[in-house]
Amino acid sequence: MSRSRDIANGSTHKAYAPLASPDFTGTVDLTGTTVSLDDDEIAVTKITGLSSAEYFHATGHSTNHQTLTASYDTVPLDQVVDEGGIYASGVFTPTGAGTYFLGGVLQVYDLDAGYTVYVKLTGAGSATSREFLEQCSVSNHIWQVPFSLLYTASSSSDTYTIESKLSSTDTGNAYIGRNNTHFSGHKIA
Repeated sequence: MSRSRDIANGSTHKAYAPLASPDFTGTVDLTGTTVSLDDDEIAVTKITGLSSAEYFHATGHSTNHQTLTASYDTVPLDQVVDEGGIYASGVFTPTGAGTYFLGGVLQVYDLDAGYTVYVKLTGAGSATSREFLEQCSVSNHIWQVPFSLLYTASSSSDTYTIESKLSSTDTGNAYIGRNNTHFSGHKIA
């Protein structure tokens, strides 16, 4: 008989080693094994050294595009994931002090050669605004402007908003393709 069947049947004639305790510190090899867990079986707060997760990912919008002008304008993206309540209405707001990584890509369509696209993470509180730019080299082209920032927030008043514009000398109908634009962030410490 197997151990589980022996125990289920009340058999006590065999001397079994005790089962591993919840404080098991060894290594488990699950190679080739499928493990299924219920939603409530693992939580970040139960992993030693981690607190509740704080991360967000925003992309797309009900309006498919936004025309770029020579003035900075907020890029409103729909919230896809927001763990910890740190992103709403286009604004990233940390829950308090900590180190965060923010990044994303702004995708722009119908640029003329020589156009310069600016993306700015506009900071409030003690957060410093950061500007990123890319210059298009081909007319009527799709262009992507990547941006990323690692910063340490001192409080929940240190917010960031993503904004974009064309250089003041560029005129035309360039626009942001919101379905291919995204803004993400997470707390790393």
